[in-house]
Amino acid sequence: MGEKAYALLRQAMLDAGKVAIAQASLWGRDFLAAIRATQRALLLHTMFYQYQIRSLEDIPELNSKTQIEERELALARELIEHLSSPFEPEKYSDAYREALEKLVAKKIAGEEVAVPRQSRQLKWLTSWKP
Repeated sequence: MGEKAYALLRQAMLDAGKVAIAQASLWGRDFLAAIRATQRALLLHTMFYQYQIRSLEDIPELNSKTQIEERELALARELIEHLSSPFEPEKYSDAYREALEKLVAKKIAGEEVAVPRQSRQLKWLTSWKP
């Protein structure tokens, strides 16, 4: 039913070269996001809020005028080239999801599922009253 609206929005955004900015709730938190159109889909990319970004002026190490010799740069480039390989997403796993799937499987099987203890920080946050 919504296929035509989706395709229309995707194509119009693609033609206009525009990116949509949105706020989304994921995992019980609000996130800032960019929605970008590609030839086949709309992609959502999470972003940072302004307060989460440090100004480059606040990082004095980045403001130094470090001298780099050409031979050092050549060696660094060679090292990067030597260590580069194609990205293999199957090599990475989501430990949180795997642990959650195990808990769900135990629950479905009727087994006892222990609820993890809250961290001290979370206990403090949930008990704090302004």
